[in-house]
Amino acid sequence: KAIKHQITSPESAFAFLDSLEYISQYYTAFDNPDDEIWDKEEKIHLRVLNLLNVTTCYSLMMAAINHLERKELKTLLRELAVISFRYNVSNKNPNEAERVFSRVANDISNASITTARDAIMALKPLYESDKNFEQAFSTVVINTKRKKDLVKYILIKIENQIANKDYQPEDASATIEHILPENPGSIWDDLFPVDIQEDYIYRLGNYGLLEASVNKKLDSNKSFSEKLKVYKNSAYKLCNEYCNYDKFDPKTIALRQDRMAKIAKSIWKSAYLQSMI
Repeated sequence: KAIKHQITSPESAFAFLDSLEYISQYYTAFDNPDDEIWDKEEKIHLRVLNLLNVTTCYSLMMAAINHLERKELKTLLRELAVISFRYNVSNKNPNEAERVFSRVANDISNASITTARDAIMALKPLYESDKNFEQAFSTVVINTKRKKDLVKYILIKIENQIANKDYQPEDASATIEHILPENPGSIWDDLFPVDIQEDYIYRLGNYGLLEASVNKKLDSNKSFSEKLKVYKNSAYKLCNEYCNYDKFDPKTIALRQDRMAKIAKSIWKSAYLQSMI
């Protein structure tokens, strides 16, 4: 009905088809961050949106491509990645996000919003405060069997922050280490009784980064003290410094994840909305 109302002549029909053909190349590429249509910076932010499996912002991204300058799109994508990460980690309602994205997309299309900055300001309802985000991050569980790439991305970003490095999530040498193993041997039963192990294995506080050559030598029957000797020789601070505990139990995982959450709020941070919350 909307198309019939707005497309009322052959000329407008062909113009509409031309616009669909133009935007379709971008829409298809939203799911392929490595497409040559994107530049290096855009690829980074699109990978994050893909890891989060966020598609509700596609209408907004299409409006930006159609009506804003390309440099404005870069700014918007960067902020969308941050806003979406905070929103998803906080387990907020995706339907509400879609409503806000659609409203802002319409405002861009009708030219009531003409810059990325104004679009970002209009997305304020979706930006989780530091307090809420830190609290959510400190308890979040992400299963590496289903979202391994997302976990690695998060760990690499934290590692870069605490070690002042610039590792890339695609780095093959970095692997995810489950401190409490995915299939714990009986040596772990005292600190993690079998009936609670599942509650802690996929907590972010149970993860670290290790070199692939080191990680493959570890097994589920090694105690934490034995693992710690290996961790101290790793180049990754998430294992060689952020595991420096006398014992590793549920309380340690909680404390460790609290520490990571404080770092996370300074990593995934809006350049525009922070002062407004």
